[in-house]
Amino acid sequence: PSLPLPNGDRIVGLNYWDRTEPGVRAPSSYDALTWREGLRNVEDIGAFRLVQRNLIVDGQVGEPVDAAEISAAAFRVTGVPPLMGRVLVDADESPGSPAVVVLGNRLWKMRFGADPAVIGRVVRLGATQATVVGIMPEGFAFPVRQSLWTPLGVGEFAQEPGRGQRRREVAVLAYMRGEL
Repeated sequence: PSLPLPNGDRIVGLNYWDRTEPGVRAPSSYDALTWREGLRNVEDIGAFRLVQRNLIVDGQVGEPVDAAEISAAAFRVTGVPPLMGRVLVDADESPGSPAVVVLGNRLWKMRFGADPAVIGRVVRLGATQATVVGIMPEGFAFPVRQSLWTPLGVGEFAQEPGRGQRRREVAVLAYMRGEL
């Protein structure tokens, strides 16, 4: 079925199937990077992981928020532009980049009173301080009901996990080009 996104019929999920192991398993961030470089029938590949973050504004008590750590490519795949500011960009994923966050429309209205001056403001996500760089339009809650997005930090996971290392599992989506 088509996703409720622009060109949602061209967006597919990708999983990892290893013939030596039974069943399908979730891909790792390394798999997503490998596929991004090697698959020719896709225009872009994005990845995300569902998380919860404690959003603390102006020293008030933090409240848990459904969030996603998401790659900049995943925002490109969805094809939805921000209402204000910007979505995540590739540079946000690089190790050492300043922490940034994109807010969902409902969260922006409820926690920030729909104040457009929130762009550029610093908030706390748990112990991390992050700068608000964008607000998404009403109704955007990708992938399910998320209302806050932070960079996945794909650059940190570009190494293939070695024996005994933990796999960083993610959900992977791709925008297909050409005939389906």
